[in-house]
Amino acid sequence: MRFLLSILSLTLLIVGIARAETLSSQAFTDAAAAARAAMPSAQVTVKGDLQLEVRGPGGTSVASDLGNAFELYLRSPQRLDHVIGNSVGALVDTVRLIDAKVDRSRIIAVLKPLQWVDAMQQAAPGILTEPFNTELAIVYAEDRPSSMHFLTIARGFTIWR
Repeated sequence: MRFLLSILSLTLLIVGIARAETLSSQAFTDAAAAARAAMPSAQVTVKGDLQLEVRGPGGTSVASDLGNAFELYLRSPQRLDHVIGNSVGALVDTVRLIDAKVDRSRIIAVLKPLQWVDAMQQAAPGILTEPFNTELAIVYAEDRPSSMHFLTIARGFTIWR
């Protein structure tokens, strides 16, 4: 309960500051990074525009891309609190499950543009991917209740054939 109140307080604070004008992508990134208050056991670092890295207490880190959340916000700026709340919830979910064993029954294949894959490989090397065609790649992820966790070679996964 205290955790949910922390997220709600953080969201309301950010929304109050940002309501006056549309946020830039960097300001949106900074607002989402403020979620570190809701995750005292994790280290949240801004790695670039719309890119965060979350490091759990066990030392494992994952990259978080805020591009989709930012696009949702730009389409409906009045829903900033909802978009940030969902982003924070996904980050909290990531931290809570960062060192948890992957549920193999929840592994899915996701098609992503090669540009996305290149950007993510720079932010988090070792993301489990393989070519699909000249424009898309298959990226493997664990489909969690509030987020998708992209699998990495560091987690002990290999591409099966």
